[in-house]
Amino acid sequence: MTVHQGEVLVLDSGATLFGSRNPADYQLSGKPACGTLAPSSGGCRPLISVAGANAGIEAVRAADGGQGRIDGRGDQSILGTAFPAL
Repeated sequence: MTVHQGEVLVLDSGATLFGSRNPADYQLSGKPACGTLAPSSGGCRPLISVAGANAGIEAVRAADGGQGRIDGRGDQSILGTAFPAL
């Protein structure tokens, strides 16, 4: 996901944006397979990138202090493997 110039990603309180555990969802064309070890890097795109002026990510805070969050799921195995994400 890319947040472009002049855009703001707003996460409502209590909402969670989860990253995919499927490396194919992040694959960059012509690069080493995302989610694998390779002699060169750069096979995966990020979960979120922010590009340009006046762009950003913001979370709404509820009265109880809870707020929206982003969970990249790096503590879980890549789909189809028993190994945690690289």
